[in-house]
Amino acid sequence: MGEEMGGMFRSLKDKTQGQEMVIEGNMFVEQVLPGFVNRVLGPVAMAAYRKPFKNKADRAPMLVWPREVPIAGEPKGMVQLLNDIEHFMSKTKMPVLLLYAEPGVLVSPTTVGWYTSRISNLETNYIGQGFHFIQEDQPDAIGRELTDWMRRTG
Repeated sequence: MGEEMGGMFRSLKDKTQGQEMVIEGNMFVEQVLPGFVNRVLGPVAMAAYRKPFKNKADRAPMLVWPREVPIAGEPKGMVQLLNDIEHFMSKTKMPVLLLYAEPGVLVSPTTVGWYTSRISNLETNYIGQGFHFIQEDQPDAIGRELTDWMRRTG
């Protein structure tokens, strides 16, 4: 995880800062989402993303998950879970599809090798330009790739 992302997650884990960023500021919808899409999300799209989180109480789940992101081996339970998932993915026989975009954020062309070295039975497909929310950047390419992969893997 890059230092910039690590700093953001450390702030989210802070009781006061995390509350301010996510519950008060609706940061994930208002800043992160539009900042990690390769186009301007219009008012209709933004209204749809805001709708489930209009009330501050509805934003609580968005604060739980970043606090579970492991930093320096904590929280231990999440570190163990991720290790268990990595072990399972290295042994599974089920087909696995990884779609990636460029420049990407968590899954970029330069990180695909990390996944292919750890996940058995992995197929990777480049879908074009995109950041983190590739469903907004490349919806048609994702649909085509999923349809083809499902047809071939049953």
